Amino acid sequence: MSKSQKTGLQIIDTPYFVQLDPDDWFYPNTLEKLMEAAGVSGEDFALLSGNINVCFENESGQVLRSLIRKGRNYFNPYDFLLANSSVWPRCYRTSTIKELGGWPVDDIYEGRYVEDMRMLLKIIPYYRFTWIDESP
Repeated sequence: MSKSQKTGLQIIDTPYFVQLDPDDWFYPNTLEKLMEAAGVSGEDFALLSGNINVCFENESGQVLRSLIRKGRNYFNPYDFLLANSSVWPRCYRTSTIKELGGWPVDDIYEGRYVEDMRMLLKIIPYYRFTWIDESP
């Protein structure tokens, strides 16, 4: 996955982009909310996220339970590691990800395992994660 993301990064020409996993979904106004938040978050953030709506379904796709998992701000790698969590949705500042060389592919799996966490850990020593208290 990291190889394709790294290749795709070369052609992104917008200030921000979103990484969307196959099981993620957006509300109709998700991108609007993320762009509004990005516009007021300053120049020192590299990642913008919000809350996530986690749904539990049965075999036929009927939602049995739904809950909102709140995100939060992280200030350093230690804080992020102690949280034992990730962030969703992942809206990145393009210039930062390009500056850092994109997704790592130097592991034995060539970036196909926990690529999202490796990218987040690559960013947080140098840049701020911003969280909005919404389910964008």
